[in-house]
Amino acid sequence: MNPEEGELRPQIADRLGLNVVVEAITEAGGRAEVMRRREAFTADPAAFQGRTPTAAFTMSGRTAPDVAGRLGDEGIAVWDGNFYALGLVERLGLEGSGGLVRLGLTHYNTAAEVDGVLGVLGRIAAEGGGDAGNGARGEPRIAATR
Repeated sequence: MNPEEGELRPQIADRLGLNVVVEAITEAGGRAEVMRRREAFTADPAAFQGRTPTAAFTMSGRTAPDVAGRLGDEGIAVWDGNFYALGLVERLGLEGSGGLVRLGLTHYNTAAEVDGVLGVLGRIAAEGGGDAGNGARGEPRIAATR
């Protein structure tokens, strides 16, 4: 607690509506993978600095809210918008179409999860159309950030 700010009053905390759902990895292979990744980090923490956990992308023929909504329908948590980089998103000409889709990955994500996201993106791209509506097949364009 910051003594200058005081404690977060319960009536304010109740209105924030914070809800966290945590699911344990119970399958032995999944738990071993988490441990392997943790040990890799412990062995060489500097190697993890070069990793990029966040990717921002667009898909031609579709708006960012459309792509984010479709990924959400598949159970993949992403965000769309300008992410407080309004100047950059405007300069890229993307603000009018909803900005970018942002996907966060960590060393806890498995290769199968990443493959699953790429598979869903491929299906969305193959459908073409979307909210941007030109009927062209979409092409994901990815920009990595740190």
